[in-house]
Amino acid sequence: PGGMGLVTELVEMETLASLGIAFVLFSLGIEFSVRELKTVRNVMMYGGVLSLVFLVGMMGLVLFLTDIMRTPVECIALTLAVSLSSTAVVLQCIMPQVMEGSPAGCPSPGFTKDVNRNTKTILALLVFQDTTIGLILAILPALDSSPSTLIEEVLSALLRLGCFVVVALAFAEFVLPVLMSRLHGATTPPVFTLAVVTFCLLVAYTSHRFGLAIELGAFVAGLMLSDNPAKGVIETSIQSLRDVFSTVFFVAIGMMIHWRYFLSNFPRTVSLLLVLLFTKTLAMTLATKLTAGGTWRSALSIGVTLAQAGEFTFVVTSKCHSLQVFSTSETRMVNAATALSMLLTPLLVRIGKRLAATDKGGGAGGAAALMDR
Repeated sequence: PGGMGLVTELVEMETLASLGIAFVLFSLGIEFSVRELKTVRNVMMYGGVLSLVFLVGMMGLVLFLTDIMRTPVECIALTLAVSLSSTAVVLQCIMPQVMEGSPAGCPSPGFTKDVNRNTKTILALLVFQDTTIGLILAILPALDSSPSTLIEEVLSALLRLGCFVVVALAFAEFVLPVLMSRLHGATTPPVFTLAVVTFCLLVAYTSHRFGLAIELGAFVAGLMLSDNPAKGVIETSIQSLRDVFSTVFFVAIGMMIHWRYFLSNFPRTVSLLLVLLFTKTLAMTLATKLTAGGTWRSALSIGVTLAQAGEFTFVVTSKCHSLQVFSTSETRMVNAATALSMLLTPLLVRIGKRLAATDKGGGAGGAAALMDR
């Protein structure tokens, strides 16, 4: 749309992007190991909450003082949008052994045992951010309301999220293992693949019926299958679909950037990008240090790695635009800054890796303290 003008209908593009995000997050949910993340559950909960609070406070204040955003509601909405790091890009850069090879441009991690523990912290924080998308989308309409209305919306969203998680866990524990074993043993590979995709769409639809995001439902569907005995077969069956929709998703991201707007508003867009990278690095570093312990260098490596905005930022930005919180110009600016920060992710991961690798005299002790907590 912003280039040669061959695509003029943005609705179709956004639909493809939403579908791409859903399938990408479904495949990422399967890659996670919930049991492994239990070792850093305190960091996931307390660190995730603290990082969100720090980011809203610091970045919101900077945005308001620099006049990048004009009203407090716009500042809060923007900080909530960019608080979600890119699970899709970060995982492919730091865990090529999980994602079946590192893509071009991403550094080969070569993790030591201690750095792998930092990686678990990164995964835990990414999971927390992905699960907050439903809460963020629920409270956006109430940002300009009274405090009592906002609190009511937050509690309502938390209740719906809790009910959805309980239903999903119960289904995954008592029904899904039997269902998947019978499907795997009694069907052909194409039928099994169709069943897996149908399951993903059904859970996403259920999430929508709970008033949450379909992307959250797709991610939870993947988590429900992450510890299933047929996990390897499921990963193989959806590999082609994952690759296709990953391509669709990233192409859609590129289509969201209006280059003419970017060039004509270069100073403002770059200013937003710099504010995003600096304040998010600081917020993630402080939250990690306070909840995980360890050295400042180790915490900084995690903060730098998660400094970008992510795929969910486009979802929240689109929601803000539909609610008239963001103007069309502001939406284009946020999309451009988000896409640029995602393009910088390989560099951020490389910097974070070097910080973790040069953490001497406290790296092992810090990592051990993190695991103990």
